[in-house]
Amino acid sequence: MNKVLLIPAYNPEEKIIEVIKGLPKGVFDQVLIVNDGSNPKYLEIFNQLSMIRDVSILEHEMNQGKGAALKTGFSYILKNTKNCLGVVTADADGQHLKKDILAIADCLKPEQRELTIGSRTFDSDVPLRSHFGNKLTRIIMKFVFKIDLKDTQSGLRAIPYSLLPQLLKISFNRYEFEIEMLLAAKKNGYRFKEIEIDTIYENNNIASSFNPVIDSARIYF
Repeated sequence: MNKVLLIPAYNPEEKIIEVIKGLPKGVFDQVLIVNDGSNPKYLEIFNQLSMIRDVSILEHEMNQGKGAALKTGFSYILKNTKNCLGVVTADADGQHLKKDILAIADCLKPEQRELTIGSRTFDSDVPLRSHFGNKLTRIIMKFVFKIDLKDTQSGLRAIPYSLLPQLLKISFNRYEFEIEMLLAAKKNGYRFKEIEIDTIYENNNIASSFNPVIDSARIYF
């Protein structure tokens, strides 16, 4: 059965090209990259990605947010992909290593009702805004929603195909979408699984488009 790699991309790091090129054949039947209204200066990166075998680029004319980009990909998969086992989502900012993407992909199994999350280790090398934000969100999710995860905000996830229609019902379109995904999964009877992955923050994670004030406020609201 098919597995799809979905990457929402807003001003992506060039590193993503080598990650995609380095994926072994046969793991993913398709790689979908959603250009979420990136600056035109990043066009060459998307051009190079489009030349890689089994890679398709979807376009947003204007930036709509990570959640919107994920939903565009989910909708495309539901309409165009037959016999799909599930979707692996990854970020385009260089945080996710090839080996971790492959480990998460391996968690997709037939008839599975389990959402797998690549859980980062938050040690002393992690930027303060990332460490604090994840810790606070983890506390809220555990005590308010009874979801106990080490990493609630990781973008590296393995999502069963059967869950995709429910995720399209989420109204939020930015980073808060990934928190709502957890709530939707629990509501629909899906279990959670975490796999430890390497934590990569290059240059203090300046490539991330996450705004620690505005986006955190959206998430907690």
